[in-house]
Formats: sequence, structure tokens, C-alpha cells
Amino acid sequence: MGEGGAARRRQGGDHAPFAQAQPHGVAHVARPLAFEGHRQLVDAEGDEGVEGQGTVPVQQAQRVGRWISHGADYQPVTQAMPWTWLTSKQSWKRMPHPFSDARFPMHRRLFLGALGAALPLAGWSQSAGTPLKLLVGFPPGGAVDVVARQLAEALRAGGYTVVVDNRAGAAGKLAIDALKAAPPDGETLMVMPNSIMTMERGLYRKPRFELAEFAPVSPVVENSQAFAVTASLPPRSLQEFLAWARENPAMANFASPGQGTPFHFMGIEFARASGVPIQHVPYKGGGQAMPDLLSGQVPSMFSSTPNLLPFHQRGQVRILAVSTPQRLKSLPDVPTFAEAGFPMLGDVEQFGVFAPARTPPEVVARLSRDIAKAVQTPALRDGLAKLALDAVASSPSEYARRLQEDAQRWQERIDKAGFKADA
Repeated sequence: MGEGGAARRRQGGDHAPFAQAQPHGVAHVARPLAFEGHRQLVDAEGDEGVEGQGTVPVQQAQRVGRWISHGADYQPVTQAMPWTWLTSKQSWKRMPHPFSDARFPMHRRLFLGALGAALPLAGWSQSAGTPLKLLVGFPPGGAVDVVARQLAEALRAGGYTVVVDNRAGAAGKLAIDALKAAPPDGETLMVMPNSIMTMERGLYRKPRFELAEFAPVSPVVENSQAFAVTASLPPRSLQEFLAWARENPAMANFASPGQGTPFHFMGIEFARASGVPIQHVPYKGGGQAMPDLLSGQVPSMFSSTPNLLPFHQRGQVRILAVSTPQRLKSLPDVPTFAEAGFPMLGDVEQFGVFAPARTPPEVVARLSRDIAKAVQTPALRDGLAKLALDAVASSPSEYARRLQEDAQRWQERIDKAGFKADA
């Protein structure tokens, strides 16, 4: 204990507020967390909980607690004591009783509450409390990121400690590479659209990865696609847009989030089926395309419904059709592509959770069960519904079958379009 500790003893006790205690030279605000034998991961935004209030003795905190810095996205914690040690009778005989020393008063409720926080909630697997990292291959704020963060919140409510790690770039490839390099222990997962995982073999002569390199855990949401025009454009239906495009061939363009995305192929199929030569304008992500759609620099766009929905609701763009089998509750006046005469564009995307391929089957099964519980929570379902997303879940084997079906379907569509990303 340094001079600061001595000063506190002279003032009547060796107590330190959570925000002041800095054991082992931690330079950032630190706090004690659950007693868990693994390293603790914390969202950089502090989403996992509210910082503790009150005081705790520094010596006791170093003895039975764990600390983590707010200054980094996540950080291994070296002060953890194995849970089995903490729960053994011999350990409690050797450990100073937290309530017996008058120099270190600590309210019993705080101590027992900290122990309870380390236990999984009823109905969740006994491994709840395990730290999880959810990799996302896209920037914060996009549809995949929002889904991952809402899933993380639901898992935290079940006792997991979760960090969302955005590895944006290369159309999700950076996150895919990070998952491939992660140990197959069930502590590093990835949230990714099915299309990214299943289009690779069709898009590239030399695929950058194989679907077999990953273990499907469970889908989380079903996501629809949509076609929208800028609000200043006259058309209010797909047929009116096609009539406008015939009259204005030099302006008949559609934007997409990039070459080789599902939206690129939807545009190709739309142009082929309608007989109207609509030109593709690829962008590096939907976020870059949206300002040009809003300003009218590009008249139309294929994108995911959640990305277009808020701009439609504000009257900045006009969604003309969606890819779901039935009309969306959030867009009751917008027809489906099938209703508008283009059933080949009816396509519902899934975002799912993946683990490294060598993850033990029992670990994958346990994660799948807990994700299914998270998906069933009203908070998650209601939050996703507001974004025009439907919460779903399935077993690992069912999800694997769906992915194989998607891969076959995309292979046929890509071959028909004659497109190769590495041509």
C-alpha cells in the first residue's frame, strides 16, 4: 500500500471508491466484476451494466474481485480466482471473512449480490457467465451491427458477458478471418448474413474461404430486401418506375452496396425480367450510397429494408416493393415483389451466428440453445420488429441445411448472371 493508502488509513479506513481503486498500475477507471475463472470482456460502450456504487476495501477487492479498465475495448484480467476455489470450504476457511474486520465494513447485500451476479439466470445453460466476443464484419450502425448488439443485450440478461467487436472491411472478410484464427472454445462468435457465407464459391474462381471452415450455431433474424426511389422522382410503383426508365434511359440507374452483393444480382434480375436496361452503380457499402439516393444523384436503390425504412418513414425515399412473401406490418401499403409481378425477387435473408469449425458439438449446441432463449425474449423481438426484422432461431443442423440450400441457390443465380468478382 502506497502513501495514498496510508493517508486513507489515517482518515479512518482503507476504503476506496470503485472509480478510484487502481490496482497493479491500471491507469483508467476500474471496477470489480464477477468472480469468474475466465477473462472478462466488456463492451467499449459499457453496455454490460451500470458502474457500481459505494465503496469496497482495496485489499478485499484485490483478494476476491477482478478489475478491468474502461480505457480499452477488452482486456484480460489477471486477478481472477477460479470459481471452484472460491466455493470450496477450505478456501473460505483461509479467506478473511468480509464482515468480521471493523476496518473493512462491507454490506452483506453487496457481497452476496456480487456472488449472485456470477450465476446464470434460471433456464439458461450452466455456462452462462462465460465471456463472449461477437465479431461483426461491418461498421457500427448498420443492420448487422444493430442485430449483433441487440443479441448481445439479450445474452447479457441471461448471464453472459459480451463484447461486440466490429471488424469492418472487405465485405465482411476481416471478421471472417478473425473468426478463423480464433480458438474453437465457444468464446468467439461471429454475426454474419447468410449471403456473405454462401455466395463466396459462386463469386470467386479461387474462394477466399469455405463454408466448411465454420460451425453454424443458429440464425437470429430474417431480413428482407427492398427497392426504393428518391422522393423527388414521380414513380409510385414498380411499373411506373419502369415506364419512367424507358423514357429516361440515360438516368435509369440503380445503386447497390457493392459488386457481388445480393442487391447487385437483384438489380440484374429485375432488369432482365422487365426488359429495361437499368445500369448498376456499385458503392462501397449502403452508407455511402444513401446520400446520393437522398439527393437524387442516383434515382433508385436495392438495399435491405431496415436500411431504407427510416428514410421512407421520413419521406426522403419511397419504397416501392419488398422481398417478403407477405406485406410487412411496418409497411402495410408497400406491395411485395411477387404482387408487383416479379416473384423471382422474393428473397428473405438471414443473419446468423457462426463459430470456428473445430468448436466441440456440445459447445455449439449449448450456444444454440441459449441464442434461442435470447431470441424469444420480448425485448429482442420487439426491438427487431421496429426495424422490420423477424427474430428466428433453429438448431445447428437445421441452420446448416439452410446454408447449404442458400449456397446452391446463389451458385445458380451467379452463374446465370455470368459474374465473377475476381475476373
